[in-house]
Amino acid sequence: MKILLLARNFWPELTGIGFYEADLADWLHDRGHLVSVVTTPPHYPGWKIDAAEYTRFWRRDHRKPYPILRCPLYVPKRLTAATRLAHSASFGLSGLPAVFAEAARFRPDIVGAVMPTLAAAPAALAAGVAFRARSWLHVQDLEVDAAVGLGMLGGAPSRMALRFERAMLRRFDCITTITPAMRARLVEKRLGDRDPLVIPNWIDTARIHPRSGAASSRDFWGLPAGVTVALYSGSLVAKQGLELIVDTARLLADRHDILFLICGAGPLKDSLMAAARDLGHVRFLPLQPADRLNDLLNAADIHLLPQAAAASDLVMPSKLGPMLASGRPVVASVDAGSAVAQTIGSAGLVVPPNDADAFAGAILTLAAAPESRSAMGRIGRDTALREFDRETILPRLEGALLALTSRADLARAAS
Repeated sequence: MKILLLARNFWPELTGIGFYEADLADWLHDRGHLVSVVTTPPHYPGWKIDAAEYTRFWRRDHRKPYPILRCPLYVPKRLTAATRLAHSASFGLSGLPAVFAEAARFRPDIVGAVMPTLAAAPAALAAGVAFRARSWLHVQDLEVDAAVGLGMLGGAPSRMALRFERAMLRRFDCITTITPAMRARLVEKRLGDRDPLVIPNWIDTARIHPRSGAASSRDFWGLPAGVTVALYSGSLVAKQGLELIVDTARLLADRHDILFLICGAGPLKDSLMAAARDLGHVRFLPLQPADRLNDLLNAADIHLLPQAAAASDLVMPSKLGPMLASGRPVVASVDAGSAVAQTIGSAGLVVPPNDADAFAGAILTLAAAPESRSAMGRIGRDTALREFDRETILPRLEGALLALTSRADLARAAS
């Protein structure tokens, strides 16, 4: 296949959607497919473009064995509903000439777009029509629903955004998403004969795996021996409800045998550090490179997964898979019936969103029960191997795309 992928987030971003889209492109290339990517300079989760990556113009990136075309992007210094909209719209605009130029050169079988951002969908659809390629949308987040649920969008703008979203969704030949709950939400949007396919975010279970003993992993970061490490690792952004970790640590201020470790980058980091400055058992680490991720996850006794209540079934945290694969239990603050809670199952404890008392109680329960932690960790590892293994998930997606190109060939032959 020849696949042109339009994705706002891409390599070398270490977390979230950018990691998965780059891993997908690498895998497809290694399988012998021809891949080309239209994206932006790396900017997530720090919401900042490094000076070495900065450009006001379109430019080629030759650091991968397939073409990458990077587009100009507006990255706001202050995140508000308006600046987030401008951020997404800037890629929708700068990506339009880029995807047409790349499609004219590449002549793809499939033009794919990743949501977020929905603002790039018109460019992918238009290029697909112009060059007689099939169109594919991969929904990582229901960004419009999340913006409405989190209070970032309301009134007439929310109604306009939902109408625009539905119009775009109904025009793609193929839609994939990452959880059954998100698929159900997409079906509710009345997509006609489109039947979204669930392709979960996958895990390289050979790279992320349990290690016997965490001492060597802890030594690298200077973590004290004999304490229970409760780790959050990932993006420090609003939809995660991360204030809950600091609130919980304050409730457990007298428990010096529990260390709260927050590792990552993002717009909330400064405010979280300020809120925890008087808490000696809260420690912060910068975002770690990919080759240290398994060590970091194995340094934990408990993984923490807070989630804003309004986003429970609108996003699926990409960090959950590696947590499970590492063989450590998860404490999550999500709705009991959410996709996150169902995925965790018996591999951890689930408490209501925004409830610091319940979150603290779950941490204390696991801190006092090392055998229960081990049992839950084994269940999580089994779940990762059974449901999210990379070499099971990606061939499923490849099959769907191959079927899509077969239909395109038939349509061209008929015309």
